[in-house]
Parts: sequence; C-alpha cells; structure tokens
Amino acid sequence: MIFSKLIKSTLTFFYIVLLILSTGITVKAVEEGSITQLDPSNIKNTSNGANVRYDLRKDNNKYILSVNVNSKNLKKGYYTSNIYNEMYMNLDSYGMISFDIENQSNDELRINFIIKQIDGTFLSVSNDKNVLIKKEDSDLLEMVTPSYGTISIPKGFKGSIYVPFNSLGKEGQDKQDKIYNISKILYWGIAQTTAENKEQNFSLSDFKLIEYNSKINQYGNLNFSIQGENQVQIPVAGESISQYKAEMDDSNVKANGDKISYKIETSKKGVSISKDGLLKVETGIKPEKIKIDAIINDNNIYVSKEINLYKSWTLNAKEVDGTSKSIPKTNEVKRLIGRKYEFILSDKFMNCIRIFVVTLTCLSIGLFIFWNKEISKDKNF
Repeated sequence: MIFSKLIKSTLTFFYIVLLILSTGITVKAVEEGSITQLDPSNIKNTSNGANVRYDLRKDNNKYILSVNVNSKNLKKGYYTSNIYNEMYMNLDSYGMISFDIENQSNDELRINFIIKQIDGTFLSVSNDKNVLIKKEDSDLLEMVTPSYGTISIPKGFKGSIYVPFNSLGKEGQDKQDKIYNISKILYWGIAQTTAENKEQNFSLSDFKLIEYNSKINQYGNLNFSIQGENQVQIPVAGESISQYKAEMDDSNVKANGDKISYKIETSKKGVSISKDGLLKVETGIKPEKIKIDAIINDNNIYVSKEINLYKSWTLNAKEVDGTSKSIPKTNEVKRLIGRKYEFILSDKFMNCIRIFVVTLTCLSIGLFIFWNKEISKDKNF
C-alpha cells in the first residue's frame, strides 16, 4: 500500500517536471509572491522593411537576446520590426511581464510589448496606460505612458521594464476603457519602431511572468499622474509661477498629499519647485524643456511631466512702425531728456533748492522781526 503511494507520488512529480520543461518555464519564489522565468528559445521576427538580425545565447543560465535593426538606405518613413517568441501559454494567474533591456544605440529606442491571443487578437500597451521602468542603479520605479504607440528608452539605458497586462489593448486605439482578459496566447514579444537611415542595437534578457497579486503589479496599475500646464512662459521681469499637483486614484495603495514630494529632474539655476508643487521660473532662463518628478515616498514610485519653458512672443513682435511691442528693460529705454535736465530734476538738485528756499524764508522772517523791533524803539523815543 505504502509502496504503491510512493510510486504514484514519484510519477506525479516527474510528470510535473516534464510539463514545466516542455513549456520552457521555471518557477521560483520572490518576496512579493512568485515569478515564472520564461525561456525565449523559439524566437522569430517580422518587419515591414528594416533588416533585423538577432543572436540568442545563454550566459550563467540566463538567456540574452541581442538585436540589430538597420533601416539605412530605406525611403523616408517609420519601420516596425516584431521580435517575438512563439509559445502557447495560459496567463490566467499572472498580472505582469518584466524583462531587462540595454539600449546600445546612439539615440533613443522606441519599443512596445506585444502579444497575440489564441483567438487572433493582437494586443500592445495602449497610449493611455502605464508601464514601470527601473534603472539598474536605482531603487525608484518610473511610471511611463507610451507616446504614439511606443515607449521611449533613453540612449545608454540599462534596467528593467514591467508591463501590466491591464495596460494592453488593441493596436491603434488610444483610449482603452476595456480591460482584456489575458489568458491563452500564441506568442509574446517586442515591437521596435525606427525612422529611415538608422541602425539600432539593444539586448533583452531575464524575461519573467509576475503573479497577479504581487505588490509590483498593484503599483503598475496605479492611476498616477501630474496635473498642470505643459508650457510656462519665461518672465521678462519678476518670476513666473505655475501650480502642479500629483493625483492618484487607487483603492489598494493610498498616497496622502504629504507623502508625495516634487523635484526638478535635472536641477537648473533659476528654476525651482516647492514641496507643494509650486513651480517658479526666474528671468534670464533660456527656452528649453524640463521635467518635474512627483515621487510617492513610501513606495519609491514616481511619475514625470515634461514642461516647455518659452519666451513671450511679444519679445520679437513689432508694431507697424517697427518698434517692439514688448515692455523694454531699464537699460533699453531711450533718454527723453538731456543730461542738464536730468541734473535739474535730480533729487540732489531739488534738495538744494529746498534748502535755499527754507534758508531764504527764515532770513526774511528774521529781518522782518528785527525791523519791527527797530521801528518800535524809534516810536518810543
């Protein structure tokens, strides 16, 4: 009896191991829950024009996929290449996928995450949803929203990207109110978009599925953004002030106002932001783009907003007679009167006149009193 149970347990164990190996995945525990390591051993690619080359190697039990995309000598336009792994999987218990990426190109990299479901539905990250990006040398998670269907990876970036499945929607749709049930899929991968006459190199590694109830998946599904003006005018005099406020609507992770801090991503003289999100811009700043970061201190998550600092259009605007429409600075005001008249109207000259008048008045009063006394004496005699 005991022997038969032992045989059944052993057979069950080997069946599970065989099942896991056949799907190309392994499971290991992490603090937030469990992750599933993906095996990208069935890589394929398609492109609408660019030349794609890739190399898959294994280093210390970790798969590294090196990719080269070349659009040189192609017509003007944008070219999209899909690098994907064919693998039938059921993702019912997972909420997010993560992978490491290193941008070895000379400029930014534009990518998106893609999957194809068993019913033929093609999904990618929607323009109104978020992914999390973490630099290799940082503990902070940046919440990023795609622009024109792609996520920008800066030149020289090395780190991890976390893609919540709730952020996926049908290709070409900006607003995705519908949340798709991501379950059985045929493949998953990366879509890379480049302009003509470019050569881009990047590497992908450490592909992982993260369970739905993990903390990082909760963070990835936050509705967190900065509200405020996209453009701030550089003042001609004094300072420009603009108010920004980070808003978050989520029932699982709360952030009180005093737990959100603000900072200028790259500090700049003449530009500052208070702990309440009040941006101040002083005179003399050159027109440029800056980034404001709002950080949820307890969770190490932040979101950025790009602000365009611009000069007033009136600085270069002219009247019909050719004169400037802008208010002139003190050193730009032409003299209306000569230097002699300036001296006459100066405070020093006016004070001298006042002293002279007061002195003359006092002297006149003194002489008047003296003469009255002399006249009175003559009458008494």
